[in-house]
Amino acid sequence: MTEVIRWFAVGREDLLDVLLGEASPSGQSSSSPPLPDLRVGKLALGYLDNDGAEMSSMSGPSLVIVEDESATETMSWLRAFADEAFPISQFARVVKLSDWVTFSSKRKNSSHVGSFYPERWASVSIGEVLAQAESDVDLRNMPLSRLASSLTLPVGRAFHLFGSGDATQQCVDRLRTISSDSRFARKPVTVSQFTPIWALCNARIEGHFEVHESVLIVAEAASGFLRDQVDPVSVEGGLFLERYTGLRSDSAEERVMAFNEFSDDVLRLPASQLASSGAFMLAAAAFMVGRSTSHAFLLNRFRRAAPAAFAWFGLIAALAGSRCWDGAWLRAVKGAERLLKPRFEWTDTSSADIGWAEFAWLAGSLDDLDQLVGLPKMLPRTLGVEVVPGVVLQVRLGQGSGGDEMRAIPEISARERALTDAINQILEVALQVRGHEVRRESPERGRYAVRGQQSQQSLDLENRSSVTTGKTSRSKKGKRDAEST
Repeated sequence: MTEVIRWFAVGREDLLDVLLGEASPSGQSSSSPPLPDLRVGKLALGYLDNDGAEMSSMSGPSLVIVEDESATETMSWLRAFADEAFPISQFARVVKLSDWVTFSSKRKNSSHVGSFYPERWASVSIGEVLAQAESDVDLRNMPLSRLASSLTLPVGRAFHLFGSGDATQQCVDRLRTISSDSRFARKPVTVSQFTPIWALCNARIEGHFEVHESVLIVAEAASGFLRDQVDPVSVEGGLFLERYTGLRSDSAEERVMAFNEFSDDVLRLPASQLASSGAFMLAAAAFMVGRSTSHAFLLNRFRRAAPAAFAWFGLIAALAGSRCWDGAWLRAVKGAERLLKPRFEWTDTSSADIGWAEFAWLAGSLDDLDQLVGLPKMLPRTLGVEVVPGVVLQVRLGQGSGGDEMRAIPEISARERALTDAINQILEVALQVRGHEVRRESPERGRYAVRGQQSQQSLDLENRSSVTTGKTSRSKKGKRDAEST
């Protein structure tokens, strides 16, 4: 069933009241985002249509659209004068108008989907998780939450939702932007290293193959990407494997010995070649040793020198098929597949902490990450970013930002400090009065002392409530100031 969205235009000065349900959008609704209003700096609010229900009976907006050219000014204004409304993602999904146009049209075009191989994307993502680990990982005990920071799953999900065209390429470009930003935790495998692997995840290679065939197919396909990285003869046709006949032996011991000899030779490659083509060759050799995923641990000692080997290993395993997966790999892949397949609707609640429109503005306007650390989020030091609609990446904040998260709490304003001082003075007077009463009523001194403590606690709660009220008043004041200007 296709969702029906009703659109209203709202000025940024009224956005907070509408998001909180204290006011309703004025004017008539439309069946598409009101472009004339967006061009003059207003925002478009999308509500899920409940069979033509009245606005008073509808829940808050599910989608907020901001025009591209006014996005920076809008975000800055909200941050300064209505900080309770920022990020907007805590209330609804927020996207730029260009994203709405691009991704909504891709969803309507059913011909774009083509073939989708979720087991390939899932298997590669498992390899990526192994590469990201700082120490050896036992897949039997690995929580699926680690997959949330995978670069592969967002691309696979974007391909599943929007096809292999510009929409998915935009997802890849945004992942590259995040990965190249030194303020965020560095990824061991770069987007550029993943590019040939992701291309092969989409390749129309039907069926499953024997172990040696899977290696040869990936070698042939990868040779075009790796031709400039190393002697093409060593990659094309898998000839590098022919030189180490022990890898094809029926003796497991001989295969292990051949792998050790082979890996020693690969480690002599220049660092740049080792990280790319060397990673592929190590993955192929390790898979041939176990003739399944059982010997992925052979790659552990190359985690720093060639982390992409784990991702190549996952791709070879995907082409070989589930009969070549050990139990732990099988369970991990099926868990990853569940993260790829959910449907997407614009009015669904996003699991992200922040939308791309907000993230891009913050990342482009901040010199450090203190403001990102202070945003409301599901996990400490990890920010969920909706890279493209329906596709979320968990970004781990680097260690160079302001230390403990509690340091990111905004300083109390002068108005709040004055209000707090006034309440503290009232509290002191109240306690002094209570002390006189206690001295006059000495037989019941203990009872009055207990009441005095209760009174202090009550006033302290009122103090905290007043400080919160002062914050809300600050937002309203900013709104009035903005309207007057």
